[in-house]
Amino acid sequence: MPKKIMGLLSLVITLLLILTGCGVNAREEGPQLGQISFEVIQPDKLPAEAAKWYQDNFAVDGLHSFTAGKDRYLLLSAGEKPTGGYAIEGLTLTGTEKEIEVKAKLKSPQSGDLVTMALTYPHVLIKLKEDGRQLRFGGIEGNVPTGGGGTAEEKQGFGVYTGQIDSNSIEIKVSGTKAPKDDYRAFRLSEEIKNKFDSLQLNTGDEVLFTYTVNEHNQQILTSIQKTKR
Repeated sequence: MPKKIMGLLSLVITLLLILTGCGVNAREEGPQLGQISFEVIQPDKLPAEAAKWYQDNFAVDGLHSFTAGKDRYLLLSAGEKPTGGYAIEGLTLTGTEKEIEVKAKLKSPQSGDLVTMALTYPHVLIKLKEDGRQLRFGGIEGNVPTGGGGTAEEKQGFGVYTGQIDSNSIEIKVSGTKAPKDDYRAFRLSEEIKNKFDSLQLNTGDEVLFTYTVNEHNQQILTSIQKTKR
């Protein structure tokens, strides 16, 4: 009799341990809240079916998602930039019960930095567990979109300063793979640039990074300009 009782007790204890373990596993498999862990990967680590998705989106501003089995791949892109020296940093994923917020910061080249003089497309590719939650894009801090859109959208460029046309305008020979070989453009100076133009000490032949907007009269308005070096 004692042996039977001991056997029953052992069976009950075993069942309790199994049920307790199942409960722990169930809790562990719930959605991760707060800071979500992820893995930064290279494009060659993507599954074959995601290759075209990556090629179609790595140069497009924004957050892009692709699911393959139990994995979710996120591609965060800052769009087209006029030079090298840009990088996406400080990427964070924050989870709630229903959604995951994705946000980051953009590192930009500083005056005097030696950077690649060609169009670049800063982006980051990550892998995490697919759990069905919606994504919410919190933006890329410091990024200036270069795609089509608003009437006063700020754009960026690189080129060679060729001289001052008058007190309100300058000329720049614009460089870049999308620009014609001899793409000379006139830029009107914004009031801010006009007031400090002399202090910029620009000389003909200086390589420059600049930003500008296009107004309702299709005039290109210079909003910032700085010398750079190869």
